[in-house]
Amino acid sequence: MERDRVSVFAEKWTGVGEAVERTWRTDTINAIANIKQLIASAKEAIQSDEEYAEVCLKTNFKTFKKKTKQLSDAHKSGYSKAAKFSTSLSKTSTTASLSSIDFPVISQDDKKHLFALVSDYLQRRGDIEACRQLEKEAGVSYDKAHVDMMEQMHKVVVALHEHDLGPLQSWMIDNHSACSDGLLLLFLKLQIVQLLADGKTSDALQLSQTQLPSLYEKHSAEVNKLMRAFVLGDGVKEDKDFVYYFSDNVWLELSQVFSHLACAAMDIHFSSPLTLCINAGCDCVVPILKWMELSEMTNTKSLWFEDDTMPIETPSNSSFQPFHSIFVCPISRSLASVADPPAILRCGHAMNSSSAKDIASSSSRRVVTCSYCPESTSVNGIRVMKKW
Repeated sequence: MERDRVSVFAEKWTGVGEAVERTWRTDTINAIANIKQLIASAKEAIQSDEEYAEVCLKTNFKTFKKKTKQLSDAHKSGYSKAAKFSTSLSKTSTTASLSSIDFPVISQDDKKHLFALVSDYLQRRGDIEACRQLEKEAGVSYDKAHVDMMEQMHKVVVALHEHDLGPLQSWMIDNHSACSDGLLLLFLKLQIVQLLADGKTSDALQLSQTQLPSLYEKHSAEVNKLMRAFVLGDGVKEDKDFVYYFSDNVWLELSQVFSHLACAAMDIHFSSPLTLCINAGCDCVVPILKWMELSEMTNTKSLWFEDDTMPIETPSNSSFQPFHSIFVCPISRSLASVADPPAILRCGHAMNSSSAKDIASSSSRRVVTCSYCPESTSVNGIRVMKKW
């Protein structure tokens, strides 16, 4: 890509993605909803008065045709914008600018790491067969137990999207130590509210008596609020405090909470490393190309491959903001290293392993109290970042 035109190109097409998203999602969904509503109204009118059927069909046919044309125009607009973006990208890009870069030869180890990233991405999507095919073609070996856990996590997420709590309940029973109070409380609230809405008050009462006492000490306010649902009974659906538990958003929240915990139990990050790398690359491509243009003008291009650290500052956007190249212990104020890696507590905060050991040895109960929050973690509950 011609580096002196990168900024102009990026600024010109910044809003294309938002426009296509708005056209193909918001406008399309609204148009389809209007068509469905129109058909339902016509059907209801015909059933109530069959003699009115012919008049109703003639009246609604014009409206239906108009709505369908609006939907078609919305799609044409989206395709047109995407086509213009592709054409502009082709005009702005040039193979000469990339062919002039002396990229280093990729080693076999780097290839294995790349295939491992792709394999991890496929596992997270639940494409286990594609993952196994990749192993055969590229010679990538994977941990069968890890793949099985990823497949189980994917099945639970799919079930939650279909409003099915069964697989999640089985996972919580098999992985009791990995469950948090937040996941258990949200799971119970959703289950109890739905039981009450279905008129199964005795089942909801039995569930609350067996599961909620252990959560009351830390979450008394939310448990007390949940108890009000028993007073409402099957009218809980219309109450403003509980209407959220009958929307798709609560299932999405439950899916996200579960995914974070499941990934933490497997000692992996919530987001796919491949996705993070691609997002980071997209965020950094403009300043990197600008720097390469400047390095050619000043004859300092060799600096690009002399060190593992890039000689420029890259934007720290949300795609890779949680990651840092160094970690400083909040207790000892020393840098983490391979010999003294960071240790993650149950609350999610971290400190050096040596600091955690010192705090645990000075405690009579062999627990580590977090320096940021009052939560304590047993020695067995500390997770050390082995891949530091």
